[in-house]
Amino acid sequence: MYQEGSDIETIIIKVDTLDSADSLALTGLMCRSDLSLDAPFYSFGYSGRYGLFIAIRPDEDISSSFLKIPVGISLPVWLRITKTHHTFTSWYSLDGHQWHQIASTDISSNTLSYIGVAAASGGNET
Repeated sequence: MYQEGSDIETIIIKVDTLDSADSLALTGLMCRSDLSLDAPFYSFGYSGRYGLFIAIRPDEDISSSFLKIPVGISLPVWLRITKTHHTFTSWYSLDGHQWHQIASTDISSNTLSYIGVAAASGGNET
């Protein structure tokens, strides 16, 4: 599920549960330049194996990077990305009111105009 528009400044989701037999299942927020497989993107999410994470591909000609965030939280958790020009900032909250900043990254190579919810089962079948 996504919305197209470069003027979106904030997106928030609440992750209540992550029901999957695969510990690599994940969900979160993603901003990307287009819908192609190798498009530049910024993602902040929650994984059954790693907890909070950030994944980034700043340019289509390079591999993506995955960063585990060692805060040791469990679900439910609220996730928020704020976007100001080319700066993306990740936040989490345990109650939806008090927010904790995780990271802030500049991605200036492309306009990331597709913004929405991302999910993966972690398995090879989907």
